This record gives sequence, C-alpha cells and structure tokens, in this order.
Amino acid sequence: MYKCKYCGGETWKNGVVKGVQRFRCKVCWKFSSDSQPKYSKEDRENAIKFYLNNCGVRKTALFVGCSPGTILNWIRDASNNLKEEIHAVDGDTVEMDEIFAQADRRIATVNKKKEAT
Repeated sequence: MYKCKYCGGETWKNGVVKGVQRFRCKVCWKFSSDSQPKYSKEDRENAIKFYLNNCGVRKTALFVGCSPGTILNWIRDASNNLKEEIHAVDGDTVEMDEIFAQADRRIATVNKKKEAT
C-alpha cells in the first residue's frame, strides 16, 4: 500500500486526476499521488547554470523545455537555499553570486527607508 509522504500513515485510493492515482491519508487527511516530478534535478541544475552564465531566462526555458516562469521559480528557490547556507556557514570569507547580492541590497534599502520614517 502507498504510504503518506507527509506523515507516513496508511492511505486509501481517492480517485484519479489527469490520469494519476490520488491517495488520501487516514491520519492527516492530506492528498498525495505517486507521480514522478516533471523535471529532473539535473534539469533544474542545468537551468540555473545557464542563467548564471548570462543566458537569459527565456532562452534557458527554451533549452530546458519549460516556461520562463518555471525557470524564475527555480532561480528564486536556489537563491533562498543559498541564503540559508550562507547564514549557516562559519567563517570570514564567503563567496556569493549576483542573485544574493542584489536581494541583500534591496533588503538593506527597504530597512533604511523604514528607519528613516
């Protein structure tokens, strides 16, 4: 039987949506399915590498075969993960890319405006 991916509880079949079997957990009542992700982790990593090497979002989406919005979501997720990793690192020197630097600068500008008012 399929186990719940949220709590590990027992599930039962609860319909088919777009050809994918849905399951409902008997413990937490959440829905889940046994479908595979549409894009692999390798596709995501390649898209981020293209973007960091100055390939535009639209052209990166064309190479990967997905929408530009999906590429932007992957870039934002990677940026957020990078911020968490940097805050967890102990050391004097940290190497950053332009995504983090721009996000950090915007936060600093907003904080300065709040302090001024």
